[in-house]
Amino acid sequence: MVITEQGRTLIEAAPLHAADVRNVLIDHVTPAQMTLLIELGDQVEARLAKIDQKPG
Repeated sequence: MVITEQGRTLIEAAPLHAADVRNVLIDHVTPAQMTLLIELGDQVEARLAKIDQKPG
């Protein structure tokens, strides 16, 4: 296995991206809003799975 330069850049950026998401979004929503975000994410994930299964 070989890690490309682009792959290495993405790996190194991941912790910073996670910290930014937490700082901008996660730390500033109520528990009810977090529940809603999770539900919306689940709906998007289910829809993407259905789209991915359709013959092209």
